[in-house]
Amino acid sequence: MSQRDDINLADCIFLTGRITFIGYAIRANRKKEAKEYIESFGKSLEAKFAVPFKRKVDGEILNSDRFSKLPDSDDIFEFKCFGQPCILCFKFEGGWWLTHGYNRKSNRTPKRQIQRAEQIKEEHIKRFS
Repeated sequence: MSQRDDINLADCIFLTGRITFIGYAIRANRKKEAKEYIESFGKSLEAKFAVPFKRKVDGEILNSDRFSKLPDSDDIFEFKCFGQPCILCFKFEGGWWLTHGYNRKSNRTPKRQIQRAEQIKEEHIKRFS
């Protein structure tokens, strides 16, 4: 059985829209860290990100204060919410894959968060390539 066959991709999709979808990236150990992060807050965090996520899947341009490519990264992007929560992601095979979330403590994204997202991206792409 290939690595791709042991995962139900339907369980990885968070939101679909007119243009694209948002899903949870899967680590080599099968964890979906972004899903765990979002679920740890319950419906409150999901509600905070509902508008920017919906706009992204419907192909609308987002305000760069809410969604932007992180400099010095391997095509890692960040969804920002009012307050501290941030969720990092990347684009792969026509969709946006959420890597993980963290609570922002400064205006700059910590390098370790970018490195973590890049590692999750690498593991996800290896699984599904």
